[in-house]
Amino acid sequence: MRLRWIAAFGAVMIVASGCGVFTTSANEPFRVSEPHLGSSPAGTAFGVLAGNYQPESIDLRHFDEQRLLKKYWGGKLLAVAEIPGNVITTFVNPGVILSMAPYVKNLHRSYFYPAVWSAGMENGTRYRLGGNVKVSLIIYNQGVFAKAGITKPPKTWSEFSRDLKQVKNYVKVPFEMAPDPDFIESAFLSNGGVLPHHKDKNAFDNSAGRTTFDYFRTLAAQGLMKLSTDPQIENDVAMGTTAAIAATSPIYDRIVQEARQNHIHLGVFSIPAGTANHTANVVGGEEFAMFAHHTKATTLQEWKFIQWFDAPKQQAYYVSHTGYGPVTPQAVKYIPLKTIQANPSLPVTLNALTSPDTVSNPGVSGWGKVQGALEGAFTNAVSHKLSVRQALNSVDSAVGSNLS
Repeated sequence: MRLRWIAAFGAVMIVASGCGVFTTSANEPFRVSEPHLGSSPAGTAFGVLAGNYQPESIDLRHFDEQRLLKKYWGGKLLAVAEIPGNVITTFVNPGVILSMAPYVKNLHRSYFYPAVWSAGMENGTRYRLGGNVKVSLIIYNQGVFAKAGITKPPKTWSEFSRDLKQVKNYVKVPFEMAPDPDFIESAFLSNGGVLPHHKDKNAFDNSAGRTTFDYFRTLAAQGLMKLSTDPQIENDVAMGTTAAIAATSPIYDRIVQEARQNHIHLGVFSIPAGTANHTANVVGGEEFAMFAHHTKATTLQEWKFIQWFDAPKQQAYYVSHTGYGPVTPQAVKYIPLKTIQANPSLPVTLNALTSPDTVSNPGVSGWGKVQGALEGAFTNAVSHKLSVRQALNSVDSAVGSNLS
């Protein structure tokens, strides 16, 4: 995942929301990172926010992760950014970002979805909060499924493989996915797996891991799926050359217009249930972090902005314009019904966020490296470059090397 800033309410809605705008000093603007300004729904919406949330207080910049660190140490200090969990250690260890512990002590965790609340921890300390959230799901071509006689989405992985066999005659590739660690972990959890927080010599080489890897390896061997990149699979489902793709919440919004231009109607369903008899999900996205070495006054301004952004009406606007899920369940009542009806990924996302089987990635140093190993091992197993056991053992080696 990459660094991303996200959006909040536009000018008229800020005034109408009654949330108020916090006072900041024009002499002490805080700098923010926005790597996709104007190039995505999230970037476009944040541009609206930056133009209306006291623009004299926000110095908008365009950085990726590496440039962000370089500029930070180069003296051009940023104040607030959003940092995904798989790179958080890069920022925590050199003391680039602040602990949020003093600021969240008056917040009640029930304000946030459980997995969102737990996602911001690193080795027991909170460094991130709120921002955006997405879950894994599957986007499918409704027309192709209907031609194959499939009248409802699959509920289990077994039903999904059965459906892929039925649509094989109507598309070039029935199912495509990028080896995204969050999606792989979600399937693993649905088969009874548990994400490790400490060293564990059999964290993945167990029944859940073997069932998960064997399943996708078999699909590939039968010509029912292939691995590709995110841009390619999004293009293929929008063009009608594949029947289904592994995706996340905001992808539907990104591709639905192109699909409609091609007279393709897309649907969405949740991660199927596995051998544990339940679906599962691992939340992704980016969360706010506050940078160190600012005055106390600036830091308080940053914190007020984060609280403002995570308020229900701002979150509802953001969800309606980007396809992500809200970080707080209190935002749902402000999301227009027509928005929920028009975006089939949104009900799936909301259901996942309320599920007890939806979790965050372990908030421990080294988890990003474990995810990298998982991605590589999955690719090698599915492509038959390694046996399933060899691939899973390589992930367990990464667990042993990187977790305490």
